[in-house]
Amino acid sequence: MNQIISELSLINILVIEDNPGDFFLIEEYLSEASPNIVANHCSNLENAVSFLEKNSSISVIFSDLNLPDANDLELVNNLLENANSIPVILMSGHKNENIIEKTKKMGAFKFLLKDDLNPTLLKETIETAIQKIAS
Repeated sequence: MNQIISELSLINILVIEDNPGDFFLIEEYLSEASPNIVANHCSNLENAVSFLEKNSSISVIFSDLNLPDANDLELVNNLLENANSIPVILMSGHKNENIIEKTKKMGAFKFLLKDDLNPTLLKETIETAIQKIAS
């Protein structure tokens, strides 16, 4: 499994994050995880949906659970409707077991706490998501 990212030429990731500092940190972690990962950024759901309509090369979506134009279950529902089977990984600074369980039932691939993010976790999450789609 550790070779998935190194075997692929480029992996395009969409990061939906309204906090510039959080996006910068995620982008740094992704670049540390692999030079093959390209982080595309949208700061709200509306821009993300538009981006997804125009870009079919996205392999994985990372999204903050709370955005200026949508949050929680509304965000997940809209994102999954437009993700075209792309794995959606949700991130938040707060752990809410009720929301986590509901989003998984809706079809979100995984939930990550922002405080737990690091290059290894992001790389493993991306590899698992890509492997799941391939199977």
